[in-house]
Amino acid sequence: MRRRGFTLLEVLVAVTILGLAATGALRLAMISQKAIAEVVFQRELLDQARALQILFLGGASVPDESVSGDLSWRIEKVDQSVMNDLTTIQFRKLYVTYKDRSVLFYLP
Repeated sequence: MRRRGFTLLEVLVAVTILGLAATGALRLAMISQKAIAEVVFQRELLDQARALQILFLGGASVPDESVSGDLSWRIEKVDQSVMNDLTTIQFRKLYVTYKDRSVLFYLP
């Protein structure tokens, strides 16, 4: 007698394997969506910070500390002695915070 078709056990094994493969694919898709969202957020943060950096370096009249929506910034002036106190360099630290994430720039 010849068999025609698949047994119930073969069908269950095939469905289980397909289910595991689909679950893995969905999990990878979710992980990649989270990674893309993180990259987009970091890009927004850096874009905002660079815009402020350009304003400060360009000599625009910008307050040393301010908040604008989700964006806030603070400038700290620093005098640093170098070469065993032979000379002092002056620079500014620009702290930029956007949606609870921060980035620090050093400005001349």
